[in-house]
Amino acid sequence: MRIQKYLAKHSAFSRREIERMIVDKKIKINHAFAELGQLVSTNDIIHYAGKEHVVDCTLPTERSVMMINKPLGVICSNKDPDNRPSIYDLVPDDETWFAVGRLDINTSGLILFTTDGVFANQLMHPRYGVNRTYHVRVYGSNSLQSVKRLLDGVKIDGKMLRFRTCVPIKSSSTSKNQWFEVVTSTGQYRLVRRLWESCGCEVSRLIRVSYGPIQLPSSLKEGQTRLLSDNDIKQLERVIQHEDTGKS
Repeated sequence: MRIQKYLAKHSAFSRREIERMIVDKKIKINHAFAELGQLVSTNDIIHYAGKEHVVDCTLPTERSVMMINKPLGVICSNKDPDNRPSIYDLVPDDETWFAVGRLDINTSGLILFTTDGVFANQLMHPRYGVNRTYHVRVYGSNSLQSVKRLLDGVKIDGKMLRFRTCVPIKSSSTSKNQWFEVVTSTGQYRLVRRLWESCGCEVSRLIRVSYGPIQLPSSLKEGQTRLLSDNDIKQLERVIQHEDTGKS
C-alpha cells in the first residue's frame, strides 16, 4: 500500500497533509526519508509527527462513524427485559457498531457509533477529555445564581464535579424555567442532572447537541441516522491525537 494512503487511514492526518509532510522530509520509512507513492509493507517502521508506527497491512483500513439523533424514551442498551425501544433498533445491522457512550432514557440528542471499538473507547476515555455539549432546561428560582458554584465544583459522592462552561440561553426574567448550554468533559452517569440537583434545581429537558467537534445538525430529525464524512472523522481523530502528542 502507498505510504500516503496507509497513513491517511491510520493517523489523524489527511492525505494532502501527509503528502506535504513527505515533501518536507518529515516522514521516514525504515529510517530513510519517505518518497511520494512509496509502498509500505507489514513490519516496516514509519516515523512521523514524533511517533514511531509499525506497519500492519492486515489492519482494517476503514473506520465508519455514524450519528444518531436519539429520541426521548429510547434506551441505549441492546438487552432490556421490559422490551422498551432501543437505540440499537435504529442501528443498521450490516456491520458491528460500537456506541460512543450512552444517553439515559430521558435525554435526547446526539449519540455516535463507530465500527472501530478501540476508537469508541478512546473517545469515551477521561484521559482525552472530549467535550460533550448539552442544552438543558432547568426549573428552579435560583438556577441563575447557581452557575458560579457549578463552574467552581460541587462535591458529590466524594468527588468534585463541575461544568467546563455553563451559559444561560433562551433566558426569561418571568419564568422559573431557564435554558442553559453546559459543557462537560466526562461521561459520568447522570452528571448534568446530578449537578443541577445539588443546587436544588430540577432538569426538565436535556439534549446533547455536540460531541467533540461533531454537532447535531438541525436537519437530522429524531430517530434519523447519518454517516460522518471523512473530514468529520479526521476532526474526531485529531482530538485523540492532540492528547497523545501533548498538544492542547
